[in-house]
Amino acid sequence: MNNRGWGLATMLVLCAVLALALIISAIIYEQTFNDALLPEDNTSGQVEGTEEYHTLESQVNDAAITYFEKYYPTLPDGDKVYVSVKKLQVEKMLDTLTDDSGNDCSGYASYQKVNGSAHYQAYIKCGRRYTTSGYRSEFDA
Repeated sequence: MNNRGWGLATMLVLCAVLALALIISAIIYEQTFNDALLPEDNTSGQVEGTEEYHTLESQVNDAAITYFEKYYPTLPDGDKVYVSVKKLQVEKMLDTLTDDSGNDCSGYASYQKVNGSAHYQAYIKCGRRYTTSGYRSEFDA
């Protein structure tokens, strides 16, 4: 019968395995919940230069209107379509979006007809500095 317990080498290996598992789970947690930890709406004046971001949203919105008028002139009432900033840039309807801090911005715009009236909405994300309220990353592709 061995009454000596674990040796130092066994204990160090166990600690290393636990530390590795903790690091891996922290990385997975951050990748999974990173967007959930960011504030949903930075438009409340907490970020300096909010006007700048509204200008960028307007640029995306203007480009989206041109895009939707070209490719969806007869969208049925109630249908909603999306276009990404990347697609607008490929179509040469929008230049690169960069804020004053040098952050590249991505995003998308939506278009929906309701009772015959067109509704356009632009959403952008500029790093961790600014995200339009209601932004959903699945449309930013």
